[in-house]
Amino acid sequence: MACTFALPSLGQSTLPSDQSDNQNGSNSSGNSTSGSSYDSGSSNDPYSSGNTSGINQNGINQNGSNQNRTNLNGTSSDSFNLPDITWGDTTTSTQNGSSGRTSDQQTPTTNLRPLQPQVPPPPVITDFQRMVQASTGQMLPIFGQNLFESPSTFSPVSNIPVTPEYVIAPGDEVIVRIWGSISITQRIIVDRAGDIFLPRVGTLHVAGLRYSELESHLKSSVDRVFRNYELSAQLGQLHAIQIFVLGAAKRPGAYTVSSLSTLVNAIFASGGPSSEGSMRRIELRRESKTVSSFDLYDLIINGHTNNDSRLLPGDVLYIPPAGPRVALSGSVKVPAIYEATDTSTLQQVLEYAGGFNTTASLQVGTLERIQDHRERVVTNLSFTSAGLSIPVRDGDLIRIRTVSRRYSAGITLRGNVETPGRFAWHEGMRLHEIIPDRASLLTPDYWQRRTKESLPTPFFTPMDQVSAGDRTASSAVQSSSNTSGTSTRLTGRENVSRPLAPLNVVQIPAAEINWNYAVIERTDATTLKHELIPFHLGRLVFDHNDADDLELLPNDTVTIFSQADFQVPILDRTKYVRLEGEVVNAGIYSVEKGETLRHLLIRVGGLTPNAYLYASQLKRESTRFQQQSRLEEYLSKLQIEQEHSATNRALSSSNQSADALLRTTQQNVLNRIRDLRASGRVLLSFKPSSSNLADVPDIPLEDGDVFTVANRPAIISIIGSVYSQNSVLYVPGANVKYALRMAGGPDRNSDRKHTFIIRADGTVTSKDNRSWGDNFNSVKLYPGDTVVVPEQLYPTPILQQLTSIASIFGQIGIAAAVVR
Repeated sequence: MACTFALPSLGQSTLPSDQSDNQNGSNSSGNSTSGSSYDSGSSNDPYSSGNTSGINQNGINQNGSNQNRTNLNGTSSDSFNLPDITWGDTTTSTQNGSSGRTSDQQTPTTNLRPLQPQVPPPPVITDFQRMVQASTGQMLPIFGQNLFESPSTFSPVSNIPVTPEYVIAPGDEVIVRIWGSISITQRIIVDRAGDIFLPRVGTLHVAGLRYSELESHLKSSVDRVFRNYELSAQLGQLHAIQIFVLGAAKRPGAYTVSSLSTLVNAIFASGGPSSEGSMRRIELRRESKTVSSFDLYDLIINGHTNNDSRLLPGDVLYIPPAGPRVALSGSVKVPAIYEATDTSTLQQVLEYAGGFNTTASLQVGTLERIQDHRERVVTNLSFTSAGLSIPVRDGDLIRIRTVSRRYSAGITLRGNVETPGRFAWHEGMRLHEIIPDRASLLTPDYWQRRTKESLPTPFFTPMDQVSAGDRTASSAVQSSSNTSGTSTRLTGRENVSRPLAPLNVVQIPAAEINWNYAVIERTDATTLKHELIPFHLGRLVFDHNDADDLELLPNDTVTIFSQADFQVPILDRTKYVRLEGEVVNAGIYSVEKGETLRHLLIRVGGLTPNAYLYASQLKRESTRFQQQSRLEEYLSKLQIEQEHSATNRALSSSNQSADALLRTTQQNVLNRIRDLRASGRVLLSFKPSSSNLADVPDIPLEDGDVFTVANRPAIISIIGSVYSQNSVLYVPGANVKYALRMAGGPDRNSDRKHTFIIRADGTVTSKDNRSWGDNFNSVKLYPGDTVVVPEQLYPTPILQQLTSIASIFGQIGIAAAVVR
């Protein structure tokens, strides 16, 4: 049987110190046996690299008899695993390939293998850390502890090259290969006496030899028996040693490590010092004597391992309690709590932290010190040679301040300017020095957009390749110069007769400057009171008015506003308006100061003979925004009323299936209305006979307005609950009765009492208006009108409300979409 003891804290298993005589290679006669085989004609190496279980072979003694033995790499079969111990039956292989079972003796074997990385416990917060946090508001870490906070990746150092100075000891594996006149491959474990056995050579003592001396030592012994051969000697599996980590360690205890391990390896294996342990005086004790003292700071800060020592069996690593600790916070490169020595100075502690930050203020610092374990006192620190040489004490808190954000003498220019920033101030400095001309007020965004406009564009883009979102955007006039300051995009409207998406966009390239108002922000140096000093930017830049060319004082801030920052009078705004349709010179025009819609049409050449003013449309972004807001408010109200109605029905009705169907229908109607978007159409109240510019109202224009003059249509439409939804040719004198007759009349699901007309000018004429009486069918129609016959709905309160709002949607240009 084979036994492997694993210490999870280190990541490798232990090596039992007591080996059986059979394992040491000694037979009953006292002769050493081999751990492998040899032959005189061919090389036979049964060792398989990478197999952590090892190989058992048939040994041959000097008398030629075979002895079965298991080396420290013995293969285990029929094994089962316990949490920390593995037991198994050890088998052997004879030279001729037959296998047999060893005696009933259980032979322990070493299986050095790394375990899974272990997550160390969270660090313990010390009282000193809590005191520093209460004083600074920051939890400072103990310097160097983060080195041990990540999961330990320490693994046995069993696969690294053996140094020439390594001293061979019992338990080491020696690999001997001889070729030439004889072929021998041996993997031999050094027994307790420090000997190995080579067939036909005998017992050789190797313990105490350096690795660099091993090959020459073996060759001198083999030379007495053989000639004309080559010999190679290497070390395989090395023996393990047991050490102890004691004191203020995170995981104190006994550890079994590789014989190549050093003091630093053992520190990492044990998780390092605890929160109260020292990192400056880690002692290596051997035979009750302190062999060396290791300073982790020398490793962490300088990367030096000069005092790192090779471990021997029985060594003790003792971590004493931490020495004096000093907290360093503020503008240093590594704020932390440092362990000082009895002679440490402020200069040395700053060097531990990597020195000052770039933003550190070297005028003065503060030192908070515990005085005689009774009270805390605060003193100022100077960073002169004398100040840096003061000694530090246990419990000191040193604060390094940051340089002031204040500028001693500077002028700040910000806002709608080409190069915002800070300027050097001088006596008698005035505004014209930082705002020399108009070009200095064009922002980088302006030039960036102009550069984009010069990039080549494709000749056309088919509408079927334009996404729905792009078509929606291109059909809307996006303007927020009144409130948000972003420019208006005038890209035309969606039209089924236009096969291509618009390519050329004319827009205000950037938010325009507010020439009437700019301001100087000033802080009184005596009272620290803030004040605003306005000036007229236009008179300063255009007229060079001395009254507006104010003198600047240190730390003044000059702000240049645009029309996007707050609303300016409408006459002062730049406005682009799009004229489309039956206009003599359709296009995009800049509106002159005080110009109205009628004046603009006269200026651009008037209307064509085919103009049908009654069906013209004026779409305005500010109106669209108001319409959409009111629509959303009304939908929210309807949603609340629907929920109240559903609650009342649930309490009083017994037909749950009908109530569920009704709720679904109501919700579907609300969802369809919620998907609607206001058009922003402004009703101009044209008459059907309007045909000249005198009928155009003198309405003021806004940026982003789109005025579309339709040509005179030749049809009227009938939609809704009729037998044939269609468009019919308009004839003079046509009325509602004529249109319904052409559509086959209302069907049996129609709600005739609520028939209404959507006029070409956007207004709605409803049968609900009692002034019509029974004469609604005789109402006259005009080209472009649409007759709508709604479907009959169940007379529930919520649906009656939804039906009644059709007229509201018609007024904002979307009633037809609701009906459909």
